[in-house]
Amino acid sequence: MTFRQKIGRILFVSGTLIVLCILIAMALAVGIFMQERTTRMLAKIPDLWSTAAILFIGIAVNAFCVYLLVQVKKLDRKLMLGSDETATRL
Repeated sequence: MTFRQKIGRILFVSGTLIVLCILIAMALAVGIFMQERTTRMLAKIPDLWSTAAILFIGIAVNAFCVYLLVQVKKLDRKLMLGSDETATRL
């Protein structure tokens, strides 16, 4: 691997780990939020729509982060292609 490829690989792996940590933290926060709000929601049914909206936003943000991780993986594959390899490995 060239020096440029090594640096690129390090940056992509570091970025992936950071995004993964953020995803795990968000998933745990949503889990704690759901547990707390479920007990409150049972007492107050009118809050159902605001709770559903917050959960939907959390799910959408997590889906976007997973999409970004897939893109990072594709970019990493492109970076790791050698000069004699073709793009069919993607």
